[in-house]
Amino acid sequence: MIAKVTTMALIVGLVLTVSPGAQAAQKKAAKAPKAATHSAQGTITSIDANQLVITQKVQGQDKPVSFVLNSATQKSGDLASGNPVTVRYKTENNQNVATSVRARPVKAAKGTKPKGEKKSLTGKKG
Repeated sequence: MIAKVTTMALIVGLVLTVSPGAQAAQKKAAKAPKAATHSAQGTITSIDANQLVITQKVQGQDKPVSFVLNSATQKSGDLASGNPVTVRYKTENNQNVATSVRARPVKAAKGTKPKGEKKSLTGKKG
C-alpha cells in the first residue's frame, strides 16, 4: 500500500514539474505570428492554372492585382475572364497567395425589368 502511494506521489510530482514547461511551449507556439487572411473583390482580367489577375476599383481607378493559385486554392463558380469574384488570400514572400476564389453573381444591367405580370397604376384587376 505504501509503495502505491509513493508511486502516485512521484507521478503527480513529475506531472507538475513537466506541466509548466509544456504550458510555456504551448503559449510560445500560440504567439507565433500567423499569416493574416485578406479579402479582395474585383473582375477577372486573366486566369490560368498558376495565376489570377483581377481588376479592383480603388478610389475610382482600376488597379490590377495578381494572386498565385496552387493546389490548395479552393475555387467555386464560373471563374472566367470578365466575371466578378471574391478572393481570400495570404501574403507570403511578397506574393498574394489565394486560399479561395469564389465567383460572385453578375449584376443585372440598369434599366432592365424582371419578367412577370405588369401591375396596373389604378390598382384594379381586369
